[in-house]
Amino acid sequence: IKDKKHLRVAKIYNSIQISVYKDIESYDKGSVISLVINKDFDSLETSYDSSIWTTIIDPKVTLEFFMNKKELLLIHYSDQYSNSADYDAITVTKKIDLYEKIVGGTEIISEFNAFNGKWLLEMFYVNERIRRERKAIISAYKYITALVATPDIIWIPLSIAEMIRVSGGTGLAMSKSDFSRYNQNSKSSQINQGVISDDILLVGIQKNSLILYPVEVKAGSANLLKAKEQVKALKDYFYNTLFPNNSLKSRVLKGLFIRQLFMHIEKFELYTVFEKGYFKRVHSQREELLKGEYQLVELEDYSKGAVVAFLDNQFSSQFTIDDDKILECKLSW
Repeated sequence: IKDKKHLRVAKIYNSIQISVYKDIESYDKGSVISLVINKDFDSLETSYDSSIWTTIIDPKVTLEFFMNKKELLLIHYSDQYSNSADYDAITVTKKIDLYEKIVGGTEIISEFNAFNGKWLLEMFYVNERIRRERKAIISAYKYITALVATPDIIWIPLSIAEMIRVSGGTGLAMSKSDFSRYNQNSKSSQINQGVISDDILLVGIQKNSLILYPVEVKAGSANLLKAKEQVKALKDYFYNTLFPNNSLKSRVLKGLFIRQLFMHIEKFELYTVFEKGYFKRVHSQREELLKGEYQLVELEDYSKGAVVAFLDNQFSSQFTIDDDKILECKLSW
């Protein structure tokens, strides 16, 4: 870290914390404050046994802490209410069989949790249409990631709805996201109007450049023309509104975007959704990407986004690309 001033400052800052907060401790450059989980934390066993789920507020532990408890199933986590790397709340349950019946198996549970921290808990009470849509989104991100895979690009699927906050239906204030169209509305009254995709944003990392590939997912039946407009709108929003140039504002937003990206990577690695070592090259570029100086690019001979429709009356797979370069994938439900 010799050539990274901010890392050197962070190292020194961490090493002086013990002497700052504990009067009797002297400075030791090799010592830092650490967090130890008291054995009383296990007193929650009574709650686990007697409830459908248990929520731990401000848990001070990572998701991995609960993943190591084989008798517990992690069904919800929230990191939307603060700027720290910690989780605001984590919800677990011992009623594993109940959730396996709802979503269709342990492997799918892991994929739900890796992609979106809210969905699994909500699957317990949402209607069948929403359950179907969310299962379709999980299938679609795996399908499209495999479809566009190339050796020189690392693709990371993001659940985009909460990031851009297209409505207040997420349960969080629309104004509380740095990427919300609501916040960008002060720049142009047209930004906060019209349809926009809120399903999947595939982020491709190629050397020091990023490719953003929106995917709109439909289940059962679909208006594909509207879906294509949603894909175009999301693409335009990122390329021309959030990251239009290399200004200070754009660089700050680009850095925050990378932070969100690495939080998703952490979850994909935790649940081993991708093969081991898949994100190794991205980790090696972390510090450079966080500067927000990367360029957004388009790929030649590639579609610019995709609509994936799982249709009731579709009996074979069908793929089309029109002049707008949006890939249409019609698949059988």
